[in-house]
Amino acid sequence: MAARDGYMAITTKHDATAAASDGVLKAFQVMGQLRQYVDPGCPNRKWNDSLALVETNKAALMIVGDWAKGEFEAAHLKIDQDWGCAPAPGTQDSYVMQTNAFTFPKTSNPEQIAAQKKLADVFMDPTVQTEYTFYKGSIPSRLDAELGQKVMAGGPAHQLSHFSLSFTPDVQGQIQDLLGQYWAHPEMSADAARKRFGSIIAGSQ
Repeated sequence: MAARDGYMAITTKHDATAAASDGVLKAFQVMGQLRQYVDPGCPNRKWNDSLALVETNKAALMIVGDWAKGEFEAAHLKIDQDWGCAPAPGTQDSYVMQTNAFTFPKTSNPEQIAAQKKLADVFMDPTVQTEYTFYKGSIPSRLDAELGQKVMAGGPAHQLSHFSLSFTPDVQGQIQDLLGQYWAHPEMSADAARKRFGSIIAGSQ
C-alpha cells in the first residue's frame, strides 16, 4: 500500500487485455439489459431511498453490498422472511475488498495501553464480531466467526481490492464517466464500452 497525492492506494496490477475481454463485454451487455427494469426516477437517487422502495414493495430488488441489511433490520423486516439476499450470479466465489479499521494513539501510559488492549479484545471477540456483522453486513474480521469467510479463506484468487483502492482518482473518474455515459445512452454499444474500458485500463499502467 502506498500514499500518493494525499490518498492511499493498493499497488494493483492492471491487465488491459482482460479489461477488453469477452467477459467485460458480457458485463456491459448485462448492464445494458438492466435499463429496462428501472424506473424514471432512478438516476442520482440515493442508495437508501432506493432501498426504501424495496422495503415498501415498490421495487423488486436492489444491487448493493450486504452492509445495507442494517436498514432492513431498522425497518423491522426479517431476513429469509421479509427479504433475502444473494451474491450476484458469477460473483459467488469472489469478494471485492474494502476495509474499515480502528486505530489507537501510541502511548506509554500502562493504564491506557491496558484499556486499548481490552477494547481490542472486545472488538475481536467471535460473538461480538458475529453479532455486529448480523446487523452491519460485510464479513467479520475473524476467519472463524462466520461461514462467509470460506470465500476469503480461499486466498488472493478469490479477493479483489476495492475500486477506490485500485485506481488513481483520475482513472476512477474516467471509469465512472464511461459507466454513466453507457447507462444514459442506450445507443452506445456494449462493444464500444468494452473497448473504451480496455483503453482506460491500458492508460492506467
